Amino acid sequence: MKNNPETLKRYRKLYYAKPEVIEHRKQYMAKWRNSEEKKEYIRKYARERARKIRELVLQAYGGKCSECSEARFPCLEIDHINNDGAQHRREMKINGGSNALTYWLYRNKYPEGFRILCGNCHRMKHYRRWELTNHA
Repeated sequence: MKNNPETLKRYRKLYYAKPEVIEHRKQYMAKWRNSEEKKEYIRKYARERARKIRELVLQAYGGKCSECSEARFPCLEIDHINNDGAQHRREMKINGGSNALTYWLYRNKYPEGFRILCGNCHRMKHYRRWELTNHA
């Protein structure tokens, strides 16, 4: 039985069709569905997944600040090169928290038009742009 996938498939189908197994699974799922244990598991999984995807995205765009070469992971941010971030988020319907753009870049295979900046360089880029438009 162990080596024959068809036999195992039939056995599972019969086993999971038993009323006592169905009832046990219902009770287990009802208990699990609203448990704090499940919520914590999902939070932990979501944090790990977000971190892994962020690492992949940052590596795809060079892994360090394109201005000053800062490479510490927590310091790095994604920058729209053409200063069209707000417009891009509206067009692509990217809503949500800080991971929304990161997930979008990951799903879309790291398109051009983005780069990595550290927090300081990113602020200075926007400050210089603000300075030019408001104090020229």
